[in-house]
Amino acid sequence: MFASLNFCSMKLGNLKILLVDNSETVKKRIREMLKEINNVSIVGEASNCREAMIITEIMNPDLVMLDLDLPEVNGVEVLKKIKKDFQHIRVMILTNYSQPNHRTKCHEAGADYFFDKTTEFEKVPELLTSLAQFRSN
Repeated sequence: MFASLNFCSMKLGNLKILLVDNSETVKKRIREMLKEINNVSIVGEASNCREAMIITEIMNPDLVMLDLDLPEVNGVEVLKKIKKDFQHIRVMILTNYSQPNHRTKCHEAGADYFFDKTTEFEKVPELLTSLAQFRSN
């Protein structure tokens, strides 16, 4: 039933990240980027809302990297569910839908960070490095 869920090993003390994106290409790109950052662990990967909520509950990530374009339930609804059920978890929106109305909607729903995959992807490692350093101190 949960064959598509992907749980990953982690090191204690690391910033725990859940990737939620239905594109394997994007997840691969993010995994490659995260390899270069110290004190960061991917604790799971999800492709839809159901998987994201299951992994969030089981793995309790520090940060969810979330795309808005997901099957079945869109990313804004996933964001709302995470913020309702797991207020302590930070959510980073990483999407191609970066128009002002999407940014506003995500901010109002509780997004902690918002990045455009196309024009702001290179800013993500800097933020994650800062978060990981803060977590390890």
